[in-house]
Amino acid sequence: MQGFNGFPDGQLKTIALPALFFSELLPIIDDLAELRVTLYAFWALHKKEGAIRYLGRRDFTADDLLMESLGQPRRTAEAVLSTMPWNMLSPAGRCFTSRWRARLAQKISIS
Repeated sequence: MQGFNGFPDGQLKTIALPALFFSELLPIIDDLAELRVTLYAFWALHKKEGAIRYLGRRDFTADDLLMESLGQPRRTAEAVLSTMPWNMLSPAGRCFTSRWRARLAQKISIS
């Protein structure tokens, strides 16, 4: 990975983070990998379109830059990801319960 030289001048694309991220979630994150995965989730959810936005494990593992940041070799990164909760995430970063996922699956006719 290359070093960070700062943000360029001019208008930059931004994403919003809920205020609760800073007051409730950030204080309990005690691992750099967990912080990276959490911030990635907010960014990736922001990029999704549609009324129902979610991320699955594949969304994370398909991003080579994220996986590289979590550790080498790749199986180390996979091990980091295996410790994360893999429920669907809402745009607010909340985990949907299995009951909610089942109701959602019925509503949009997937199983």
